[in-house]
Parts: sequence; structure tokens; C-alpha cells
Amino acid sequence: MTNVALQTVNKEQTLSLSEQAYKIIKRNILDLTYEPGSDLTEARLAEELEMSRMPIRSALHRLELEDWLIADFRKKTKVKPILKQDVLDIYQMRSLLEIPAMEKIFAEEKTWEFSFVIEEGLLRIKANVKDLYERELAETDLHMAIVNLLGNKRIDRIYRNAQDELIRIGLSFVRSEERDNQYVAHIIQGWEDIILAIRERRKEDALRIFDRDHLSGALELALKQF
Repeated sequence: MTNVALQTVNKEQTLSLSEQAYKIIKRNILDLTYEPGSDLTEARLAEELEMSRMPIRSALHRLELEDWLIADFRKKTKVKPILKQDVLDIYQMRSLLEIPAMEKIFAEEKTWEFSFVIEEGLLRIKANVKDLYERELAETDLHMAIVNLLGNKRIDRIYRNAQDELIRIGLSFVRSEERDNQYVAHIIQGWEDIILAIRERRKEDALRIFDRDHLSGALELALKQF
């Protein structure tokens, strides 16, 4: 094999390993395996992922550019902490988008049709009831489907870009609530009540339950950690 060909193969392998490292590290950030504010070092990650430092360094640089990691003046790398303002900002955005989207279900008489969209999302939540990360991902995807009702592609992009942060913030308080065995049952029952209210065209009931479980009520739980 020529030197040029060898360099090409090595480059492709490095890129592949960098992508693998990126995905693993990001997943560990999102599911809180790497706690908000915790230190990450190339040496630790290279050992954990059984890789050399080069792909690790590339992945860390990419995650820093995406604002998941923070490097201080001593060049120490930390997982971006979750701040109270982050939580307030996320839930303000959700309220501004999701309440009008829910109202649109009734305004455009899509109650029967959209109740099945929610029901399908709920089945996915139930299927992942024992996996915190996958369940939170399913929950966030369901909220994305609700926002899609607004029919605004720019808003869809904004919400999608915030989806990973929604998952991380959601897990940060859901994890503690899991100690109460009734929490998951409460959320699932809430979705079932919303589906029924939508099918029966009880707009106020649907919005009240939605706000209680997913907006103002969820915000109250999220703020307990501060």
C-alpha cells in the first residue's frame, strides 16, 4: 500500500473513531452518566472508550463548539452545568410554542386525528418505561409532534435544536422523581386523560392536564434541584 493510500485509510479510521467517540460522549452527557459540571479528561475517556487520545480530542473539540463542554483558563474540560436560567428559558420556550399548538388541535378540529398521534407516542413511552433516557427521548419526540402542528418549519428547527437540552433537563429532575413509584404512572395516566379529553373535545381539561404535567408542574419539579 502506498504512503498516500495508507494515510487515507488512517484518516478514515480516525474520522470513524472520532465520530464514535463523539456519539458516546454526547450520549453520556445527555443521559447524565457524565454529571453536569463534572470534569472530563482525555486520559479518562481514552481509557473508558479504549481509544487513543486523537479521536477523543477531536470529539471533545466538537462538543465544546456545540456548547456541551466548557474549557476553563487552565484548559480543564467540564460538562456544561444546568443552570436555573437554562431551565426557565427552556420552559418559557415550551409554553410559548406548545400551548398554541395544543389549542390548534381544537381550533382546526383535528381532535380525533391527533388523539391517535398522541396515543402512538404514549405507546412508545410505555415500551421504554424502564429506560430513563429512551423514555425521555420518546416524551420529547411526542412534544415535537405537538409543536409540528403549528406548521412553521423555522419553529420546528428551533425546537429540534433544543431537543437534546430538553432531554438533559428532563432527566435531571425525572431521575429524582423516579424514587416515587407513582411518578411514571401519574405521567402515563395524564397522557391517557389528555387523549380522552381531546377525543371528547374538552379543550379546557386537555390544556389544564397538559400544563399540570408538562409545563408549569414540570417546571416546578425541575426547579427543586436549585
